[in-house]
Amino acid sequence: MSKKPKNMTPESPDAKSARLNQETLEREIIFGVVKSRNFYLKIRESVCPWDAEKGFHRNDFSVTGYNTLFEIVAAHYHRFSLHEGISEDIRITHEELRNALVDQVNKKKIADTIGDALLAEIDEERDYTANLSDESLMALADGAAFSSWLKRRIFEQTVNTITSRKTLGDLTLEGLVDLTRTAEKAVRGLDFDIITPPPRSFEEILPGKFPIGALNPVTREIAEQAADVHCIPVSVTALTTLATISGAIGKSVQVVDAVNGHVTPSNLYIVIAAPKSFGKGAASQLAKPILDASELYLNKFLRETQPRLLAEIAEIELKTEYAKRHLRNVVEAVENHAEKPDEIRTDLGKLLLRKKDIEKQLKTIPTLWIGSATGAALSDNLAANNETIFSYSAEAGDMIRIAMGRYNKDKSGDFDLFLSGYTGELTGESRVSRGTNRMRPCISALWFCQPLLLNEILANDEATERGLTARILSHVVEQKEIPMDDGVVRAIMPKANQAWGALIRSILEKREALREPVQVHCSLEAREVFRAFHNESVKLRNGQFNSVEGELGRWRENAIRVAAGQWVADFNAGLCFVDSPLTENQAVRAVSLVKWINLSILAVSDKSRAAKKLEEVHQMLDRVRRMGPEISLRDLDRRAGVSREKILGLAGEFSDLMRVVKRTPPNGGRPSEMLQILN
Repeated sequence: MSKKPKNMTPESPDAKSARLNQETLEREIIFGVVKSRNFYLKIRESVCPWDAEKGFHRNDFSVTGYNTLFEIVAAHYHRFSLHEGISEDIRITHEELRNALVDQVNKKKIADTIGDALLAEIDEERDYTANLSDESLMALADGAAFSSWLKRRIFEQTVNTITSRKTLGDLTLEGLVDLTRTAEKAVRGLDFDIITPPPRSFEEILPGKFPIGALNPVTREIAEQAADVHCIPVSVTALTTLATISGAIGKSVQVVDAVNGHVTPSNLYIVIAAPKSFGKGAASQLAKPILDASELYLNKFLRETQPRLLAEIAEIELKTEYAKRHLRNVVEAVENHAEKPDEIRTDLGKLLLRKKDIEKQLKTIPTLWIGSATGAALSDNLAANNETIFSYSAEAGDMIRIAMGRYNKDKSGDFDLFLSGYTGELTGESRVSRGTNRMRPCISALWFCQPLLLNEILANDEATERGLTARILSHVVEQKEIPMDDGVVRAIMPKANQAWGALIRSILEKREALREPVQVHCSLEAREVFRAFHNESVKLRNGQFNSVEGELGRWRENAIRVAAGQWVADFNAGLCFVDSPLTENQAVRAVSLVKWINLSILAVSDKSRAAKKLEEVHQMLDRVRRMGPEISLRDLDRRAGVSREKILGLAGEFSDLMRVVKRTPPNGGRPSEMLQILN
């Protein structure tokens, strides 16, 4: 060992033991780099790194002579810096090390006394150095003792720097804070016993190009032409056609045999979000055939049905007055009358019930669609229109706010009917002023809105927990730049417009003529397509989207519904017949459409969830910082209610912000798992 001046102050046994242990470890390190260049390369960035500003290696060793030996070793291995790819490990021989040290003494770069002491130690350690194994050296570099030594050296150097600057009088409060934080970060960087959570596999979500070829020929033609005319993505117009066909079908078509034990209706909930002045109104014009048909129904009602019902009410009122007088006379002289009072009461009751039914019909006009409406108004319109309605809005902001409970006192969602209206479940609503509505509603929806409003739906906890968001096929248009007007005159061809209008009118006419829904049987080949698509979604639900797995729970069902719409479009175009099953081709087309829609919204919502999660992580780390630079997971659970499992998951996902290390107390004892904040 090199000679060191004796400390005049008596050392405590613990201090002496710590110093001797430190010197022993330093001896192992210095003779380890002599033995193995690979060991030197592994530790050189942490032990005595090169200081480019000062032009020499940092003096990390407490034994002064070892800093000199490290300089010699570094200079020797520097000759091999151009040959980093050499496969054989190389070393400094005993003679090479002695000669280099003697050369330093002869050049007066080190004192004779230090040189003599180092030469003696080199000779003493000759056999020890030769017997060092690569395995023991690598274990040393990865061990806790080496990490503790580096931490102690960083601490001592920081104290020395603070003392020196304080003596010179240039130590400010900001400088002290910077030195402390730098040392703290360096110490945290030396924890080798890092608890790494199991890696999570992520697949990049790439929906690709919109599968416009999957649409029925009539719907594809109108979608492509409308998109071209209004300079908007074809995905927007295509989804509009899907929703419009769904609204026209209503309850008239169901799919059976696609899933065990299920009869799947054809209605869809489609929400399209795009920026202001994007062209949502233009795209919504594709829903015009339903709106026009509804206007014809209304005109017929006003021209024929309403006058007839008003006349019937007048007739009922006359009959009611007559029945009341008749009943009064019978009650007064029942013994002289052949009729019984109960029979007259029954007739009077029937008249009054019929009057109430007519008044209800007159109160809510017949319609195929409804715009912004509360749950109560929606219920009344469903009751008045064969329990079927197309919820359509070119600007659905108010509709979304109503559904999300913005206007309710308790802010609870007003979407019970939308939950039941998707599946056709029996539902009932009782109100003092309106009585009771019991029905199996069928609602189709096409809402256009701005992205911010769609986020209100997707971020609403109640809508998510109760499954509304999983029922919706959402599409967000991320417009990066507004297209210029190129001056080209464009218009939808009359033939395409006529074919589209004829398709919707044909669907509505057949719907009106039906007493019972048409049941389309699913072929075995189509059923297999839907099964494979379902399993694909299950894989994502069990994998990277397990935190929102419920949102992926309706993929197959929505694909079956889209396929039903394509079957209806094909049927009305003469491409299949009323007894034709739902084919593999129609199933594949539907799956490609729904898969694109779902992957697109997952890509968008994943960014939103990641940003929200990152914000939550930063908030949590801010709380942790107030507790100290690091905290045990046990204390964090006790003081902040954050579980170990959650911390490990976050540490794996945000490894650049935090990590978990295992720390053994200085005086021994049970190791603790510590959360460290890295940035």
